[in-house]
Amino acid sequence: YNWKDKLDFEDGGALDAPKFAMPITLEFLLRYQNRTKDERLAAYLKTTLKKIAFGGIHDIVVGGFARYSVDAHWKVPHFEKMLYDNAQLLTVYAQAYQITNRPMYKSVCYKILDWINEEMTDKSGGIYAALDADSEGIEGKFYCWNYDEFIQVIVQIDNQKFNHIDIEYFAIELYNITKEGNFENGM
Repeated sequence: YNWKDKLDFEDGGALDAPKFAMPITLEFLLRYQNRTKDERLAAYLKTTLKKIAFGGIHDIVVGGFARYSVDAHWKVPHFEKMLYDNAQLLTVYAQAYQITNRPMYKSVCYKILDWINEEMTDKSGGIYAALDADSEGIEGKFYCWNYDEFIQVIVQIDNQKFNHIDIEYFAIELYNITKEGNFENGM
């Protein structure tokens, strides 16, 4: 049995779906790769960390990661966010940054910390353990926007380097936004 046979070298993570980030496994593989200098494993880790960070399980608006992706491409999250998953992913991205010095990994760390401070910390200093996937009885309702809602937010960005049409085009391309929606019910 070769454990590398279970790795998805194209989309990162383990083969098939659902895809969990598996931070403990990633932490082990980072350390193993750092010792062995296995280039194929280095490429796998780079792909995995990038796909997780730019996939649907990463909340790019307020930060934090959902527990898992229901599909094999990290596109559709199960919207529940667990503190322990995020704490472990913080460790993984911090170690990946220490090893590679890739700024994106550092950026992910700060987004996780911001999310913990803003979304998971009570005013009295307590820390919440999780955010439920359901809002008003609908999974992901709080996290999903339709095309018009997305564009309405994007055009409010006041950025002197781009006009609103450039920002809109950039955001649509970057996040693969379609008028028909990328999730369910036009969202």
